[in-house]
Amino acid sequence: MKHFLLAGFLLVTQCGCLTLTTAETGRTAGEDTKELTVSAASGAYADLSIGGPNDDGIPQEDRERNDPLNYVPIVEASGVVGIGDRTDLRVRGNSAMFLAARVKQQLVGTPTSLFAASVGLEGGVNPGALLAGGVAYLYGTVPLYLSLHPRENVALYAVPRYAITNITTVARPPDGTRSGTARWSYPGLTYGVGIGTRRRVFVEVSHLGRGAFAPSQVAVAFSTPVNWGD
Repeated sequence: MKHFLLAGFLLVTQCGCLTLTTAETGRTAGEDTKELTVSAASGAYADLSIGGPNDDGIPQEDRERNDPLNYVPIVEASGVVGIGDRTDLRVRGNSAMFLAARVKQQLVGTPTSLFAASVGLEGGVNPGALLAGGVAYLYGTVPLYLSLHPRENVALYAVPRYAITNITTVARPPDGTRSGTARWSYPGLTYGVGIGTRRRVFVEVSHLGRGAFAPSQVAVAFSTPVNWGD
């Protein structure tokens, strides 16, 4: 039982530290539009506890070779609602118990233009880390969504971002040491292709944190319009 609890704690704190899946272009959903997106991804999540203090002094190749939590599959679901012509709101959660919400504002382009650009603001928490280990995990990021639409049913997109992670130990460890806070920031980039018009398939690659030249995650997502609340 102890081994099971330990594995669960490591899963939610190491794998669940953030959500990397984007599956979005520079366009917004459009007023009153509602969409559901589901995705499956795999990445070096233990490595991504992201350039934080636990990684200091540990060579990249050693972390990849020794950490069994690398390349754990993650399933995610999210919903987006258009709250204006050029503004939408998305909420998301994944199987590693990470929850996030973001608002996105389109700055350049129209629903039919070749190029579109939007800026977002996203924040997230991991309640699993708090429940399992007394660790408050907070995450914030400012993504910039850029996309080209050479055809109606094809979109090429890139999403550079800057992120900040804050981890606070809120439960006193058994050894009596004091609670502590760690905070760090890092750049990131997601790029991919979306195929389809109303129903779309996305394939993308993400790089995040130190050692960002190696892919941090590869994801496949499916998005479809929905009519909840109508």
